[in-house]
Amino acid sequence: MDKTIPLLQHDFGKDALISPRKDAATLPPCCVLCFCQDAIDAMNERGELEPLAKFSTEMGLHQVHLIKGRSEPVALLNPGIGGPLSALLLERAIVCGA
Repeated sequence: MDKTIPLLQHDFGKDALISPRKDAATLPPCCVLCFCQDAIDAMNERGELEPLAKFSTEMGLHQVHLIKGRSEPVALLNPGIGGPLSALLLERAIVCGA
């Protein structure tokens, strides 16, 4: 009896026909998801953030910021309220390199 699992036989060396990474913005590998927009607005008013990317959804644009003054680049994103929207924005951040 063959005990191989077909899911483990994927060739990761080949690009898929549809690849989400081809046209995606580039984010740093570290990304903070902050549900408190007031905290993000306060950091922005103090000049601690700079725009990095925008994710578009049916609800509008969701700004991704870069936190200034860090030794390593860190992105900041408000994932919205609710599981589906948060999951969507998290997946987009992952696709972009976070």
